[in-house]
Amino acid sequence: MDWHPFIVHFPIVLIIASVLLDLGAIAARKPDLHLAGMILFLAGAVTAVPAAFSGETASETAGLIPGIAEDLAHHEDMGTLTAWLTAVLSLARIHLTIRNRFHTRAGSVWLIAAVAVAVIAGWSGYTGGVLVYRFGAGMLPIQP
Repeated sequence: MDWHPFIVHFPIVLIIASVLLDLGAIAARKPDLHLAGMILFLAGAVTAVPAAFSGETASETAGLIPGIAEDLAHHEDMGTLTAWLTAVLSLARIHLTIRNRFHTRAGSVWLIAAVAVAVIAGWSGYTGGVLVYRFGAGMLPIQP
């Protein structure tokens, strides 16, 4: 059974929601909301790992679809990049929070990087949609 479609939506939503919550915390001047933003980002990072691994497994079958190779490779690259960047940014977020430095310039730099990762995660989801709707990846039986 291909678990990728069931797992992959979690990191995308959690990462994007985390960034929106952090930006909302700044706009509303409610710094307590940053804790919720951090929890969502960490959850996004944790779920990005099984999403990437399940995608690797799914790509073995999808790779048999004629003409899919380039788009599949691009999607795999975006998913892997998302997983690695969220892991690194999660460690940075924990460090900034423990050191009570999230509300400094370093936290602003972190947030800019997190916005970039949210865009990458969203783009990864879009490229996955292209694989499904354009090529039928995960939908159609593979015909020789």
